Amino acid sequence: LATLTRQTMSHKLEIVILTRDRLSMLKQSLASVLEQKASFAWKLIVSDNSQSECTSHWLAKQFPDISTRRYYSIPVEAHFRDAINKACADYVMLFHDDDILLPNCIQILANKLDQNKKLSAVCCNAFVALGDQLTNRTMLRGASKDLQICSSSVLVKRYLDFWEGGVAPLSPYVFRRSALKAEYIDSSSGGKYSDVTMLLNVLANGPFLWLAKPLAIYRIHEGSDNSSYAANDK
Repeated sequence: LATLTRQTMSHKLEIVILTRDRLSMLKQSLASVLEQKASFAWKLIVSDNSQSECTSHWLAKQFPDISTRRYYSIPVEAHFRDAINKACADYVMLFHDDDILLPNCIQILANKLDQNKKLSAVCCNAFVALGDQLTNRTMLRGASKDLQICSSSVLVKRYLDFWEGGVAPLSPYVFRRSALKAEYIDSSSGGKYSDVTMLLNVLANGPFLWLAKPLAIYRIHEGSDNSSYAANDK
């Protein structure tokens, strides 16, 4: 009943879990989202871009009340763009199926956007998991206070100096919908780093706030873009 209420009420935040043929990871990701507590209404959508029907069949059986979208192996860029185009809440999280939210994550992140109307997005630090093994490492290394990102040069420097200070992971970003456009995702301009290009475009609409407190788990695994980080940082 609680899940159904979240789906039908007018909502402030829309969480879209983007998944493709990683059902075992999706189960953990989905559970972490469903366990979130918030003082506002929010909506969950699972956007399934899998080749197989395993995920869609499991969702239909286990969570028939959760909103789902079904695609069939469309490009990643198109999958993200469609999620943005269809978003209708004030705030949007494009969550990845291999990551995990920690308790109170969405409440804390949404509160920050409520408190500062100039922010275009807010994100948090995250613990790093190597496969299924949780470590005590964090994405924002040694962060002791929140960081406001106001310029493109500061954001780019954080990525260039990744091994020094780290960056907030893309997955738990909560964007102000008015600052997020589908055309910001363009691999022709950013290539492999089109996510950074997207963030730079959003940043032009207002500063980011990165929270020092880890409120998520960022998983590095064989199928992730950043799997090489694990080998290089052992």
